[in-house]
Amino acid sequence: MSRSRLFTSLSTVPVLALAFALPASGDGAGTGTTGTDTSPAPTLSAGVEQCVTAPSQTDRSVTFTGQMETVAGARRMAIEIVVQEHTIEEEGFHTLTTAGLGSWQRSEAGVKIYKVRQAVTDLPAPAVFRAIVRYRWMNEKGDVIRHDERRTPLCKQPEERAKATATTPAKTETAGPAKA
Repeated sequence: MSRSRLFTSLSTVPVLALAFALPASGDGAGTGTTGTDTSPAPTLSAGVEQCVTAPSQTDRSVTFTGQMETVAGARRMAIEIVVQEHTIEEEGFHTLTTAGLGSWQRSEAGVKIYKVRQAVTDLPAPAVFRAIVRYRWMNEKGDVIRHDERRTPLCKQPEERAKATATTPAKTETAGPAKA
């Protein structure tokens, strides 16, 4: 199935303040900082909000999320969600390059916690999907002062064939001519 049939939707959720810390997740190691930033590591998350399997390709989807908190000296934040696929015919993952995937989404200035959702629909199967979530913190001038990345958990799309239901027409008895 052609990869160009994948559809995406993107939503951003700026959050001005939260009264609790959010746990970091994902299995990828961070890439660190730029410059001489020695501030403590910010809370980051990369996750799968929803992984929908279905017999029909048009009904299969995955929604990835990335969330970050601000650091000292940051004016804006940005998140890029890069979706990757692995099929049984391939070794390793490859990056999907459908319109709307892999673009940086920037927060408004002064946001304390920033979250981005990336939904991908019309998924082929069997296949496994994941995302690499990249984070950037930018200063007043727009220079990147820190960056990091995480990998999301996997969304597995097993081969699900529509079950052919052999429907046997119910026996109906037809009434014969009325007997007098």
